[in-house]
Amino acid sequence: MRKNGIIAFCLKIFGTKYDSKNDVLKIPWLIIPYPRNGHVDLVTVDYVIESMISLYEKNFRDITAHLTHHNLPTFHLLLQAVLYDLGFREMKLVPAPAWIFRAIINCFYFLAVPIRKYIKSVMWYVPYFTETCEFERSIVENHLENPPEISRELIARINAYAKENILDNIKV
Repeated sequence: MRKNGIIAFCLKIFGTKYDSKNDVLKIPWLIIPYPRNGHVDLVTVDYVIESMISLYEKNFRDITAHLTHHNLPTFHLLLQAVLYDLGFREMKLVPAPAWIFRAIINCFYFLAVPIRKYIKSVMWYVPYFTETCEFERSIVENHLENPPEISRELIARINAYAKENILDNIKV
């Protein structure tokens, strides 16, 4: 939108507006499906490192400890937060059954040839948030602290870091 090329022209025809003052892109026509009842098992890197050190100090050897969250955030919360923090507004997020969401993602992958390499990296994670996996958490529950809650504020801090340190270096 900043470059005012053919893509920006087409987006403007559909009603897309760019607010340069606030660096916000308003896309009222865009409908984004997400997996209904989808959850994402997120824990912070700090928690993983602290847990590994703690288990080592407690002489746990040759075990498998699933450092998973006890209170999974919804995929909807994560998607909404990422889009908002990156400056996208006014699009519609629509819940879909997991199988429909997977079908949509697969169709999008085959149709969106120019950005296929970005979609492919996302597709690896689709089963992760469209299928339910339960992990054995007894070691965590008996010997470790629970991971910190994945709050909107924590997601905002992670997104701010990504925006400042990672996304600016990606070449499209």
